[in-house]
Amino acid sequence: MRLPSKTVLNSQLTALLGRPVIVLEVVPVLPEETLRISFTSRSGNWRQGIWMASDGEIEVAGQRASQLEIWVDTAPPAFDAKVVRTTDGLLRFYNIWDSGRGQRRESQSATSGMLKETVERTTTYRCSDIGIEPKFDKLVFEVRRG
Repeated sequence: MRLPSKTVLNSQLTALLGRPVIVLEVVPVLPEETLRISFTSRSGNWRQGIWMASDGEIEVAGQRASQLEIWVDTAPPAFDAKVVRTTDGLLRFYNIWDSGRGQRRESQSATSGMLKETVERTTTYRCSDIGIEPKFDKLVFEVRRG
């Protein structure tokens, strides 16, 4: 599977809200770079988390792989994600959830996406999962660089 090299938007929600709604984020990274990720809040009854991938290898809490799922209920509130190696200099991520319908990990549905706000070296992502009306409070997390 070839990973995207550019951020992917939810075109319907972007048009509806008049601002970018990210389905899959792509950020440039350096080999050995460490990002600090903090889960700041979540709402609803569903399990929430993020999926991360590199065209190389990332490490979170001693686990190394090209792709990782990090769930709010099993991860500490803040953790480091280290880019061990990368062939294309990019890290990808998006919000995931488990609604309890037996699908285990769900993502990238019609009303899902992330609103992004960057202040200095910290970017906040406000996530919506599924539902008639998007609600960008299902998971809020921060990515701090440097």
